[in-house]
Amino acid sequence: MQIPDLKAAGKLDSGAVPPHPVGESGTPICQNCGGPLVTAWRTGGQLCGQCGLNDELFRPETRWMDAGGAATPRPSEKAPRKQTGSAGSARLAILRLGFKALAAVAPAAAEERGARMFFTPRRAAHWRPPAISKLDATSLRFSIGGQEMACWCWGSGPTVILIHGWEGYAAQLTHFVLPLVDAGFRVVTFDMPAHGGSTGRQLSVFDMSRAIRAVAEVFSPTRAVVAHSLGGAASILALSEGLKVERVVLLAPAAEPRHFAKVLARMIGFSKTRADGMLKRIENRLGMRFEDASTLRMVPKMNVPVLVMHDPHDAEVPFEHGKSIAQAWPGARLERLNEMGHRRMLRNPKIIDAVTAFIADHDAKRRRPVA
Repeated sequence: MQIPDLKAAGKLDSGAVPPHPVGESGTPICQNCGGPLVTAWRTGGQLCGQCGLNDELFRPETRWMDAGGAATPRPSEKAPRKQTGSAGSARLAILRLGFKALAAVAPAAAEERGARMFFTPRRAAHWRPPAISKLDATSLRFSIGGQEMACWCWGSGPTVILIHGWEGYAAQLTHFVLPLVDAGFRVVTFDMPAHGGSTGRQLSVFDMSRAIRAVAEVFSPTRAVVAHSLGGAASILALSEGLKVERVVLLAPAAEPRHFAKVLARMIGFSKTRADGMLKRIENRLGMRFEDASTLRMVPKMNVPVLVMHDPHDAEVPFEHGKSIAQAWPGARLERLNEMGHRRMLRNPKIIDAVTAFIADHDAKRRRPVA
């Protein structure tokens, strides 16, 4: 299973370093952290690799807000960056125009294309493998369902698996690695099929569940999973299909797929008739009704301690998803986050410390749930 290291696969863009800002010695420095700007995150950029990664991963999300998402930002929150708005709106307008034209002449083909889009994640434009400055990763690739999956691990001890969400990748959760390794765990993370450094083009939450179980089998015994967004739904499905863990942490988890299918239908401008047709085709691909694919049907049978953390103002996955999961999961702890949005929780030190403490706490099952 051991293969050549993957570190070269995600090299940062190199190129001209801007003449400013500079340090006292005249050496270019990152405009955010003030560290040496050896290699810019983007060609001609002024951010170092780590700050550029943070900026790329954790800026305010606009995809679902553009599509008529449910969440409303707090008045005190910063508005999304303007540079993502105009270009994104133009692409969305073109996409809607194309679907409108196709639906007018070939409605069945439009519905099928929309359904296919539901299973086709967009790869991150600036993907890079996870890197921890104080730790060397063991890099692996292994096959599952005809696809190759990129995987990384650090440390030794019981395994904690970090699981990214839809259109995410492993590097989004690297802030959890060092605290968990210091707490005595082996930390494993991976790029889902059709994401990041893994192969593939399409997948469903069931494929994600299979990937989680495959990783857990290789790196057993598994102490815990820490899952973000749709990775949370996939983790719940994996648990219902035999995944054995002692702790579960769900960060802004998705509960049921119908919501996201409807959001996609709105985003591409489908009428109710076309949207209903697209949803039916998605169900056919899943092999079941949306109601049967909901994680809320599975969680009442769970007997593993779980910590659910979600921001009521999450603009991508409604807070009600996380709340409903916590209410249905026996003994669950639900913690309402403040101004964390959908992804900022992935780098917040207090949240990372709370997650690490929960995973390491042998008495977590006896702790009182937080409403």
